[in-house]
Amino acid sequence: MKQYRKLALPLACVLFLSGCGAKDTDISLADGTEETELEVSWWGTDERNSYTMEALKEYDSEHPELKINMTYGEFSGFEQKNDVKMFSKNEADVMQVDFKWLSKYEKQGLDFYDLNELSDVIDLSQYDENELSFGQNKEGKQVALPIATNAKVAWYNQSIFDSYGLSLPETWDDLFAAAAVMQKDGVYPLDMDDSGVWMACVAHQEQVTGRPAFDENEKFAFTQQDVTDMLSFYMEMLDKKVLDKPLDRDDQKVGTGEYAGTLQWVSGAAKYEEMITKNGQTVKAALAPTISGAKRTGWYAKPATLYVIGANTEHPKEAAELLSYMVEDKGMVLRQKLEKGVPCNAKAIELLDEAGELAGTQYEATLLCEEKGFPLMNPYFELNKYYDALCDAGNEILYNHADLASAAAKAYAAMIEPN
Repeated sequence: MKQYRKLALPLACVLFLSGCGAKDTDISLADGTEETELEVSWWGTDERNSYTMEALKEYDSEHPELKINMTYGEFSGFEQKNDVKMFSKNEADVMQVDFKWLSKYEKQGLDFYDLNELSDVIDLSQYDENELSFGQNKEGKQVALPIATNAKVAWYNQSIFDSYGLSLPETWDDLFAAAAVMQKDGVYPLDMDDSGVWMACVAHQEQVTGRPAFDENEKFAFTQQDVTDMLSFYMEMLDKKVLDKPLDRDDQKVGTGEYAGTLQWVSGAAKYEEMITKNGQTVKAALAPTISGAKRTGWYAKPATLYVIGANTEHPKEAAELLSYMVEDKGMVLRQKLEKGVPCNAKAIELLDEAGELAGTQYEATLLCEEKGFPLMNPYFELNKYYDALCDAGNEILYNHADLASAAAKAYAAMIEPN
């Protein structure tokens, strides 16, 4: 962002300057001092907004030469607003971004600052090489820092499974067996949103066939028969009461006990843990289901979110210093705790360990995933078009009595459309 000089301007002058590129105008102060402005953007809940603003205000107060502007909001609509800033080359100096945005922007000829050029400020040695690879583009530039690693896990209501004398499911067969017992009481052993359904069906198909859904060129590699098999598996889960019907689905039923588990990201632990434990019941994290003798794990890891520095920043050193504060300084780390997941940064982990914060189901779930060693998710894996196509096809069969083959053909056609 541009440099500004502090000055109180008459309203008419402010309006004139704002319409004529005021941010590019140097305004002189009587004492000749200058102030560097940095913009930070992120999305999140009220909790995230609160601790982030508090930490940034503290950093701002300790750096009188800076003025930090904050742009934040809910995730819904945030990507579209960020797209406008990226294409106009007016992006924030430091940004929180979603994993799939990296490939999207790269494909559109947009870039971020190469953090390797700022390694004298940002300590990249605090990251595992595999985790650093999450933020590298095709040219090998380190364009992003992963904040935390994320994967889908099952959060089970241990108390419900205990009441039926059932062990927590490890395989898909275990889930179908649990559904056969629980359905008399209107209880479903697992819940999934549309993206969860897509990931579960991909996982099952990969476990059965040993083939990945996306090839090394990030192209969708499944055949129409694979999509037909995935859709058939989805309908079997609905028919045998593993999952609730889509139009009846409500994730609040996790809290009422109508769903004995939910498939969610590790980073979503707090919400579902609270929903279950507030009724005096016990929550337990477990690896997502597999089949006996699976040829692939079928499940993937990704960075929960990442930080980048805008390619057009005019203050890369100051932006890098601020980014370092956000990922490894006590001022941010002990406020953020595990809200964004277990940090990738080693200094941050050490601070949390010393503070006794590395505990609880979210941390246990992270350790489970690390031990399993899931491969990195393809950045196109989460595009809406894939899970929309699969779930729309399921709805066509379930509610409009479409036949499996034609519904699968339509879904496949949508999936192979160019990204």
